[in-house]
This record gives sequence, C-alpha cells and structure tokens, in this order.
Amino acid sequence: MKSRARAALGVVVTAALLGAALIGCGGSHDHTSHDYIGLLLPGPIRLDPAHEFTSDSVVKDPGGKPGVSKTFTSWDRTLVATILILPDASAATGALNQAKADLPKTMTGASAESVPVGNAGAVVSGMSPDDSKSLSVLLFTEGNKTFTKYEITSDPRDPVSTDFLVPVGKSQDERIKASGVS
Repeated sequence: MKSRARAALGVVVTAALLGAALIGCGGSHDHTSHDYIGLLLPGPIRLDPAHEFTSDSVVKDPGGKPGVSKTFTSWDRTLVATILILPDASAATGALNQAKADLPKTMTGASAESVPVGNAGAVVSGMSPDDSKSLSVLLFTEGNKTFTKYEITSDPRDPVSTDFLVPVGKSQDERIKASGVS
C-alpha cells in the first residue's frame, strides 16, 4: 500500500512540476525575459586621457522596449548608453531615423556627421536648449535588429570630440556583433 501511495505521490509531483514548467514557458515569448546587460561595454570607459567613465546604474528594457541602458559618469561628464533590440532591420533603421529627427528638438546648433560605426553611424553635436551643457550623441544600428545611442553631456566649453567618441562606438559595435544578438 505504501508503494502505491509513493508512486501516486511521485506522479502528482511530476505532473505539478511539468505543469509549472509548461506555464513558465508559456506560449508567448517576449524579449523582456532576456538579459541584455552583457551587450554594453563594461566600465570604465575612457574617451580621452582626462575622462574615465565609471558605471553608475543599469535599466533593463528602457522605455518598455527590449534592451538595456547604462549610465556612466566622469568628474564632469555623463554618458548614457542605450541599446534596443528591435524586431528587425526596418525597426532598427526607423528608431535611428526617429532619434536623428528628435535631436534638434533637444539641442540647439545641432550638426551631424556620418561616422564609420556600425550601419548608418552618425554623431550629432550641439548645445542644450539653455546653453548649460554640450551634447554629443552617437547613433548606429548593427545587424538586423539593434539600435544603439550613446549620449554624452559635458561642460559647454568642453564638448566631446568625434575623434574620441568613434573608437568607443566601434568597440561597442564589436561587442554587439560578438554577442550574436544582432
């Protein structure tokens, strides 16, 4: 009798575990279950000899979109790195084009230049609307679905040079490629 009870209990436990596993898997797979933190460059990041950025905070799925965002700071600059994982290349290109279109709304005197980072790499530089900060933004896509934005704020008299931003962008691009996510 005891062996039947144990066997029945084993069947019940197995069924419960299997049911929990199936519910946990669910029919709907969304990107929020992924951890994309490893896509970002680890700190510290050095843009130039005087500015080493250390990592402050990480946000998973920024703005409710699959991806990751990380804030880095140096003594007088802030860098926010954001990588979004989008459904396809068209969505990634759309995000890049929308970001380019939105930048003139958040900065004055914006000037853009193409850079050799990822696909359609661009750096847009300008000033905050109140002229209290210099802004430099690197934008690019990689592969079929990633959109990356690096936004740096600094003293208005000390803008970030594209010459320093491009190598960091290339390193980020290589990290995305190596991850296999793109």
